[in-house]
Amino acid sequence: RNQLGQQGLWSMGISGDLPIILLEYYTPADIEKLEPYVRTHKALRLRGIACDLVVVYREGGDYKRMHNNSVLEAVRASGCEYLLESRGGIHVVNLEVNPPEIYYLLMATACHSATSGFLKRPSTEPYARMPLLPVPPALPAPACPQGEVRVFGGNFCGSRFVIPRQGQNPPAPWCSLLANPTFGTLVSDRALGFTWAVNARENKLTPWLNDPVADNRGEMAVIRLGSKLFDLCANARVTFGAGEALYETDLWELSCRLSVRVPPDAMAKIVTLELENKGDRQMEFETAYYIEPVLGVNARTNRQISFKRQEELILLRNPWAPVSGVAFLTADAKFDFISDRASFLTGRWSNTAPTTAPDPCAAVVIRRKLPPKRRERITFVLGWAASEQAACSLEKTLHARKTADRPELPVSQDEIIIKTPDPKLDAVFNHWLRRQFVLARIMGRTGFYQCSGAWGFRDQLQDCCAVLLCDPDIAKRHIYRAAAHQFVEGDVMHWWHQLPLRNGGSRGVRTRCSDDLLWLPYTVCEYLEKTGDDSILSREIYYLEGPELEFTEEDRYFFPPRSGVKEDLYHHCLRAIERAKRFGVHGLPLFGSGDWNDGM
Repeated sequence: RNQLGQQGLWSMGISGDLPIILLEYYTPADIEKLEPYVRTHKALRLRGIACDLVVVYREGGDYKRMHNNSVLEAVRASGCEYLLESRGGIHVVNLEVNPPEIYYLLMATACHSATSGFLKRPSTEPYARMPLLPVPPALPAPACPQGEVRVFGGNFCGSRFVIPRQGQNPPAPWCSLLANPTFGTLVSDRALGFTWAVNARENKLTPWLNDPVADNRGEMAVIRLGSKLFDLCANARVTFGAGEALYETDLWELSCRLSVRVPPDAMAKIVTLELENKGDRQMEFETAYYIEPVLGVNARTNRQISFKRQEELILLRNPWAPVSGVAFLTADAKFDFISDRASFLTGRWSNTAPTTAPDPCAAVVIRRKLPPKRRERITFVLGWAASEQAACSLEKTLHARKTADRPELPVSQDEIIIKTPDPKLDAVFNHWLRRQFVLARIMGRTGFYQCSGAWGFRDQLQDCCAVLLCDPDIAKRHIYRAAAHQFVEGDVMHWWHQLPLRNGGSRGVRTRCSDDLLWLPYTVCEYLEKTGDDSILSREIYYLEGPELEFTEEDRYFFPPRSGVKEDLYHHCLRAIERAKRFGVHGLPLFGSGDWNDGM
């Protein structure tokens, strides 16, 4: 697991947070290949590209000493002796005196491995990337019986927001969140975005890039017609509704309708492609759902991702992931699978066995012949589960539902509708803001410009005040959650990641920020005023425990255990107030620290 792997690297003086280049040799002749690597490592370092060069061998006795001298001579000849056994430096490991696990660990974590067999002349096979073309100009906006309200490069038609791509492109990606409390995806008007499970930062299934030009393009729905590849999201007419994103376009006689949904009760992203051949001849096509898997915080460890095909299910696992579990990719028809990114982007879509690749992808490809005047529907699923058995069970459940209607999925049963002299304000407030606010701030804690995944003590209490009239149950649950992250001394965790218990549970920071504290009693008072439900005051909740910050510490990131002390919510509020009451020598409240300084 991750922690054991890090400890194994630390035992060799390797930090583990930098890329590792592994050089393995067996004979004295191989030492000649070391010096170019040492020089390359030095050149990379001088240009600000830090990595660890690890040299391993297997010999003992006098031969061991001779090898060590040879390595040192090669390092000295390159003027890099000062880099030996340093972070971002050169490390020499004799596998003869280390357990086999050390070798497997290095092989698993290295971003590049070089042995005598690897140092052959590179292949001269041409590497020609097939361009991903945007679809032709999008369809015009459909007629809206209720009347349209144009805003921000699109049109509100009732509860739906339509971007027709007729010279009205928003200046930056217009994003929409589709989520439930444990799973979600952030799509945009030009890309399929990124997807997470359990925690939007700690367990990204696909990459979050925060790139306003390229967008989040770690997922794509692609179709191949003849020799041309088309990205079905780029330049399509986009419709964002409650619980769904829809991309529509015409590729000559082929009408394409791509929908994206996240069920309210399943950890899965369902991508459905509906095709109609409006022409008079049969059309052959290939369509693929492509992802660049992460299964962790970022793509740094994606080389460790393993693939396993189990019937019509592709299972993906990253042993270095902070959240243990398995992602899966599947379709409702027989498919080919591609795990090498270069193969996919060069159009080599032939079926391959799932294998680990230095630059991995996961793509399922379906081939079809569509007769004239006929329709075809293909469904892809990207999901996550705690185990392989759970993944198979979830896939079967979703497969059984595939013929069900797609309902609108409002966030709650209550709605607040405003009517003002400004129809744009009415449209954005009534049909967009509250739904996206709850999905982004409460369920996902993520967005295009920030991907936190954490619960902020102050942040989400503020957010709960904003949804009290519509979703009081959301506010009540988070008030309890916030109180459970208060220490016996009255201070609180400034923010924390809520992970499964098998991955450590809550972990976050204890700080000196004073602006968190009064938001607990403030939000409780807001809840009492808006709902009249004073039963929450008697709810008993455990505190956390842990050593207070030392005089020299500003904060501490750790896993705090639950205390044996439990009190009702009323006394939790009192402890927060008492902790916040800090006065100076003149009896004035001290300014404190944080984004909302109480002294203000």
